[in-house]
Amino acid sequence: MDSGVGEPMSRVDALDRGRESFGRQEWGDAYAQLSAAGRQVSLEPDDLERLAVAAYLAGRDADSEEAWTGAHHQSLAVADWGRAARCAFWLGITLINRMEPARGGGWLARAQRVLDDAQHECVERGWLLVPMALRQIEAHLAKLEAEGRARRSREEWALTGKGRMRN
Repeated sequence: MDSGVGEPMSRVDALDRGRESFGRQEWGDAYAQLSAAGRQVSLEPDDLERLAVAAYLAGRDADSEEAWTGAHHQSLAVADWGRAARCAFWLGITLINRMEPARGGGWLARAQRVLDDAQHECVERGWLLVPMALRQIEAHLAKLEAEGRARRSREEWALTGKGRMRN
């Protein structure tokens, strides 16, 4: 691509355009621009997060996973524990949504470990409660459904006369 003056588009141009496209929620273009910038030079964690989201929303799951992983590792390197946990959280959630619960659960556990090891209190601790709460709700609903089936079976049995006592 040209920057308008006959020279190849610079990393800054691609990065700026990617950020602008991201802000306009033009996910395909944001992904393309941020990816192009990332091929020229290492992206900062903010831009890696943008790339991860844009890639995910553009249907580029493997690229999203790679960007989340990169942002996670960069954040660990600079002791940005909240961001590292956030990146691990989102990677875990997307993997679970892709029907990869073991890998996703591993990333969620990693996020928890990062915060616990650093003794870091942040909003991401609350985010990590969401998957646990959803699992408890699912378990409770399954129990209610099973009880409902058992109750219906007893009612049907009684209504058919099979439950009547005989003298």
